[in-house]
This record gives sequence, C-alpha cells and structure tokens, in this order.
Amino acid sequence: MTPVSETSINVSLLWDAKRYKPEHGGKKLFCSMLNEFPELQDRLKNADVLDESVAKGPLYQKTLGVANGKILLIGDAAGFFDPITGEGIGIAARQALLLEKYVEPVLKENSGNLVKAMFDYSRASAQIYRPYQIMTSLVLLLGLWPKLTDGVIQVLHSFPALFQKLLSVNIR
Repeated sequence: MTPVSETSINVSLLWDAKRYKPEHGGKKLFCSMLNEFPELQDRLKNADVLDESVAKGPLYQKTLGVANGKILLIGDAAGFFDPITGEGIGIAARQALLLEKYVEPVLKENSGNLVKAMFDYSRASAQIYRPYQIMTSLVLLLGLWPKLTDGVIQVLHSFPALFQKLLSVNIR
C-alpha cells in the first residue's frame, strides 16, 4: 500500500506466476488476489474505489546507460524497476536537477564540453539511482527462493522497525 493523499492509498499486489495462480484474471484479478489477504480485504471492504486501473508487466527494464550521444534518460526510462511506488517520479525530479546543474549551462551558453557534461550527469545520476536499484534487485532476487522469502517476511513482520529501515532506503 502506498499513500497517495491524506485520504487515499494505492493498493498493489505483486506475485510470482510460478508460485501463485490467481483464481480469476482481467478485471476480477485484483479481487481474486485480495481473497488471499483476509485482514486487508476486511480493512478495505468499505473503501471507495477511485480508479480501477490494473497494470501488469515486467517490473525491470535494464538500460546500459543514461546518456548516449544527444540522448539523456531520466526516471523510469533510465532503468525501469518498480512502477508501483512512484519512486521513478522522485528519481526523475532529482535527475532533472542534475540536468540543470551539469548539462543546461553547456547548452545555454553553447560552450563547454557537452560530452563531459553528459558524463558528469551520468555519474551523478548513478549515485541517485544505485541504492534504489540495489534494494529492488535484492527483493527480486529473494523472490527466486520462496522458502527464504517466507522466512524474511516473518522476520520483517516480527521486527517492524527493521522493515521500516529497509523501506527508507528507497524513500528519500
């Protein structure tokens, strides 16, 4: 669940198709999967549905770099990982500030070394993206071992402060 405003949340369910086969697909997919979480289902029973958007797809799109020639990538385009939390928007905003710092002066004055400016942008962008990428990669990797995943979930359930600390890596 991701807060969207003071009064609304985004509820997203992720699953491994090898481990779990939902009872229904299409528009009934969310409700079918929500049946697996009775406590959450109970908490949401009186909630208004504001948007019935359903998204599926790969959660990872690898890029070889964020700058090439005259092309610069920001946000999810610079390495699509997790379309649910909105973190790509936060990364894009921070990367836009980097573009302003490194690239805009060179373009504005039509002087300086654009290749160096793009390299500096790439290096600084990696500093922003790396912690998020590492944490998300670890979660995806963990999903390859279901029993280990279940154990980690139990530990995090027992130690909510640890779970919050791990989440804070992605929320800056």
